[in-house]
Amino acid sequence: KTQTFCGFEDPGMCGFEQDNTTDQFDWTRIQGRTPSANTGPEADHTCGDSNGYFMYIEASGRSKGHSARMWSPRYRGLQPQCIEFYYHMYGRQTGTLTVYSR
Repeated sequence: KTQTFCGFEDPGMCGFEQDNTTDQFDWTRIQGRTPSANTGPEADHTCGDSNGYFMYIEASGRSKGHSARMWSPRYRGLQPQCIEFYYHMYGRQTGTLTVYSR
């Protein structure tokens, strides 16, 4: 963790926002386990237990080509920057994770 670290324990989600215009469903901020059995992580990666929060999407019942988008805040700096995140993808209807940068 650095001085600029921000996790989803922040109720404001560190400035991340849902894309409510071009996607078909949303990300959900939760703690503990995902509602669908045998699909999500056992615990939040940052806190390492069920007290931490993470973002997830429920893929069950979704159609191929449907997407859930979330926008990050703008990160500005005088030098190149990195963003690091952890992800867990498991389940019969898991699709693709795509990350765009601009």
